[in-house]
Amino acid sequence: MPGIAGIVRSFLRFYPGALRHWLEQQIPMIGLQAARLAAEVMTAETDGVPYAKAVESASFPLMGRAHFGLSDLLQHRVSSDSRALIRTLLQEAASGAFEEDRRLLFALARRDDLEAAAARFFLVEAVRLNLLIGTWDQPEAEASGALDATMELAQTVLEDLLSDVDAFDEDARPLHLLIAEMFVNLGAEMAEREPLLRDRLGAIIAEVIEAVEATRLVRSLDAADAAAFKPGGFPEGLGSQRIADRYPWHFPSANAVEQRRSRVRKQNSDEAEVTLGRGDRFIDVLLDEAGKLEER
Repeated sequence: MPGIAGIVRSFLRFYPGALRHWLEQQIPMIGLQAARLAAEVMTAETDGVPYAKAVESASFPLMGRAHFGLSDLLQHRVSSDSRALIRTLLQEAASGAFEEDRRLLFALARRDDLEAAAARFFLVEAVRLNLLIGTWDQPEAEASGALDATMELAQTVLEDLLSDVDAFDEDARPLHLLIAEMFVNLGAEMAEREPLLRDRLGAIIAEVIEAVEATRLVRSLDAADAAAFKPGGFPEGLGSQRIADRYPWHFPSANAVEQRRSRVRKQNSDEAEVTLGRGDRFIDVLLDEAGKLEER
């Protein structure tokens, strides 16, 4: 997939020399994995299965791994060197350094081939990741289902945007436009759900509180701990084997999931103090560095 490989290479210039060299060697394998993922995406599109549903289905395992893997990345711990890299990438993004790559991704997405299917999926996932980061301190957005509903709409809006010639003018920023529209929609979705929840609050208040607090707790954890309880939080929504299949980089087996869950439950029991915002996870560093950029 030459187009996507080119986008990957454009980011590598910011990495330290040894790591950059290793990543460059991995590009052929990245291209192969992207092709396999693209085949699943194209199958989902042909069968009329929205991305938001496909990532939850065992029939599309690579889409699920990519989708949940991006969220999982946010809760990985990062080194001081990685923090410097994140700061550089945010500064470059703010200065418009990646606009050509974004435009290329949109141009790829307009085609009718495997690489285009992968590009469309990556764009929708980019939107969701931005929404997730933007509402990290508002677990209600995810717990209420508003975030997932917006992701499904994002696919439809993207399809319309790809057919809009004006969206590809020289000064257009289609990804920014898509993300901005989805943030507006997410706010409207949450506002629409609020009175519905309030009307039914007497019957489901315990479930609502549990879902929000479970999401808040899971977001306070490191990546592997959080993955053991995703999706569904407390109580678990998936069996241990499905979670092991979805996060193979964390869990070699279903038993490993159960062991991790047991340890997390013990650490976060009613008697234990839950530590929020550990400070050295990707999401903590990202929000901190983004906040510093806004203050300048």
